[in-house]
Amino acid sequence: ASGGTYQHNMNGGALTTATWNANSTCNVAGVTNTLPTGLGQTFGHFTWNCTGQTATVSNLVGSGLVNVAGNFTVSSTNGQILNFNNSGTNSTITFGGNFAITNGNVDLASAVGSTTINVAGNISVAGTSTLDSSTTNATTVNGTFVINGTGVQTINLATPANCKYYNITINSGSTLQLLSNVGLSKNNNAPFRGTLTVNSGAV
Repeated sequence: ASGGTYQHNMNGGALTTATWNANSTCNVAGVTNTLPTGLGQTFGHFTWNCTGQTATVSNLVGSGLVNVAGNFTVSSTNGQILNFNNSGTNSTITFGGNFAITNGNVDLASAVGSTTINVAGNISVAGTSTLDSSTTNATTVNGTFVINGTGVQTINLATPANCKYYNITINSGSTLQLLSNVGLSKNNNAPFRGTLTVNSGAV
């Protein structure tokens, strides 16, 4: 129902299968080291709030999370890492709302498969949270944010040095406003530099 929340308070297991209202929330709160199944659904809002996480949890997008109609929020990884893709397959996820890391660490790609993140809302990384692509394979295209909403979208990185090695593409008809410095590169090695692409008609 609109405004309702499903709370997943277990490690692993399966997310309930449902027809998710666009204003409902799936709150994953109990994972310590094992990703739940049942990710291949279209969720309303999706929140990762695992205060008891004890290890890197890998392949969130590669394991099926590809559609979130509203906001995607990482509010706790307990100092650990939430990995989007550690496979050899390229993956794409679409967020109809905002992408926010309020307290946690996200790795967009750690193997040879790249991750594309379509975002219709704003991007924010708060505090000392981190956003990275940890792949060491120079031929891997790192994580790419595609700005595809209407109106003005914003990106705000509280600690830009903690957010590195990703690409930003601004689609035609979309506008991105920078509310902070943005660093795209992991280091000075050419293969690990991110790119900013502004398509025709974008601002």
